[in-house]
Amino acid sequence: MEKASEGRLWPAERQVLNILMAEIYLEPEFPYRDLSKAINFMHRDLLDTSQPITTRIRTVMRFFRPIMTGHFDLRSVSSEVGTYLSDATRLLPNALNFGQDLRTRLEAAADARHLVTYAASYYLQVDQPDKAVALLEQGRTLFWTKPLQLRALKVSSFPPSVDPSVHDLIEEMERQMHSNNKRYRDHDKIEVEAEYMYRENLKARVPQMLEAIEKTPGLDNFLTPEEFGPELLAEVSRHGPVVMLVASSQIAHAIMITSPGKVTAIPLPNVHEEGLRGIQWLVRGDEADINLVNDACRSLQLSLNIDSPPEDGEMISMLSKLTGSVSSSSSSRDVDDMDDDRAGKPRRKVKPTRESYVWLGYCFLWYNIVDPVLKSLGISKATGRDRPRLWWCPTGEFCLLPIHAASRGNMEVVSDYVVSSYTPSLRALVDARRAYKPIARKACRVLLGAVPRPATGSPLPNTVDEALRVVDVIPEKLVLPLPPEDTVLYDPFVSGLSKASFLSNLSKTNFLHLACHGHQNSDNPFESGFMLRDKYVSMSEIMPIASDNALLAFLSACESARGNGSQPDDATHLAATMLFKGFKSIIGTTWRMDDMDGPEVAETVYRELFSERTSISIQIPSRMRWMKL
Repeated sequence: MEKASEGRLWPAERQVLNILMAEIYLEPEFPYRDLSKAINFMHRDLLDTSQPITTRIRTVMRFFRPIMTGHFDLRSVSSEVGTYLSDATRLLPNALNFGQDLRTRLEAAADARHLVTYAASYYLQVDQPDKAVALLEQGRTLFWTKPLQLRALKVSSFPPSVDPSVHDLIEEMERQMHSNNKRYRDHDKIEVEAEYMYRENLKARVPQMLEAIEKTPGLDNFLTPEEFGPELLAEVSRHGPVVMLVASSQIAHAIMITSPGKVTAIPLPNVHEEGLRGIQWLVRGDEADINLVNDACRSLQLSLNIDSPPEDGEMISMLSKLTGSVSSSSSSRDVDDMDDDRAGKPRRKVKPTRESYVWLGYCFLWYNIVDPVLKSLGISKATGRDRPRLWWCPTGEFCLLPIHAASRGNMEVVSDYVVSSYTPSLRALVDARRAYKPIARKACRVLLGAVPRPATGSPLPNTVDEALRVVDVIPEKLVLPLPPEDTVLYDPFVSGLSKASFLSNLSKTNFLHLACHGHQNSDNPFESGFMLRDKYVSMSEIMPIASDNALLAFLSACESARGNGSQPDDATHLAATMLFKGFKSIIGTTWRMDDMDGPEVAETVYRELFSERTSISIQIPSRMRWMKL
């Protein structure tokens, strides 16, 4: 049968044969089970160019999960597996084409996240964290790759030999890539066919653009991503450590990149994908499945029983009480039913409170993720500007967790040790730093938007106070002028910023401060956005607007930096959109925020930013340390 696959077969027959042979050699009951031979057939299928790239990528995912969970000796075939994974990951950027709209591009990246996660997990299990980092960066944030390349091409100077119409082609492709096309959903046959022909025409003109790139000096490696070798990793960690968090169905790892580009990794043995989904419920304070709560409790008890300091005794007691109350509440009887205690007196069963769920979730994050990382990095408790800066780079299910808010009960929090920041990818961090151009404070332009009375949703009266506190710090002459009906600075009874004013001023601003309702759409991330006084503005409407001179976006809105573990690309939330648009730094919320918290947070941040000191580490006052936005 092995020889038959080398013969003259139709492409479909060859594909079926390669897959069948791989399945046979992976079969646990097969007496000649052989991972090396299985990978050989899988690799043949991967390199079969008669199949669409997306089909080949899905086949990789189909096989790689059983390989990772099949109790194979992966080290014995590390070379074959490594070559196979490298070839598979190199295909990922080609699965997305110039001219694809938002929805098509996201669908094309659907398998990429899972593939790179499993590929990275493999390299972490065989102690090659540097290769794990390279694969993660090669396969993640694919959604943004082509638009960023088009943005760079728009400002390129092509030689005279290039057809001038290539500029129009680039503009047209960029418009298409930012369109949230709804016509496919309408199932109108004529419109669907017209849209298909339009895209095919764009695709046919791609070679014209590629030819222009080839003829232009300095664009030789334009479409080849810069590899994350020692020099680039050193650039990543120059201002502080970066920690990538990766989870598979079996285990999770923290990859730490420290100066000068050293890459190390530690396992997080009590963490895996399914468990992280449960912790997401807990930190939201939602009523969680009893099994998820008990799993988290058992994990915490295990962590606390190993090298636990004496001061954790109270926490162990609290955890035991929570475990007991959870067990009681799982009874089939009503929570308010009465039961007898050991003295024969009636005792009311107590259902766990929202606060106890949140407490459990934050403790889980501390003991199972944050504490091992801090210890491995050798970071001790510090105050104010003595704390180092640390960038968290979450992937997959980690994107929905407020790692910066982890706490050891009521004793200490992450901000006692480091100033936390997030980056959707190492590439985004490097690009933001490279694109940064200092601007004198007196030359800054600030778009200050507050929406106390949105078109829909509850009123946000404290956004007025928030805007006034901001202008107490920032000279009012730096604030971009808005129509009287759009600003609360002169009349606190206006409804606030309009959609038209927001979109028309976005390209002019260096600082954006937006205080309003935010919404993260888990089903369609392109419909995530902000509710303004008259209309809702979505992510797909914000994307096309260039923000080349933008520095900081302060998104004082709920869920503005909340990732979505169910989406195929980890970086499709509002804060990431602003980052990829051109803003160099983003301040956002990973969770819901209370209207009354906005003014204090905003004033604290801007007083630090507009002080004479140059350090970017913002000292959070003790009264704000537990807000955990």
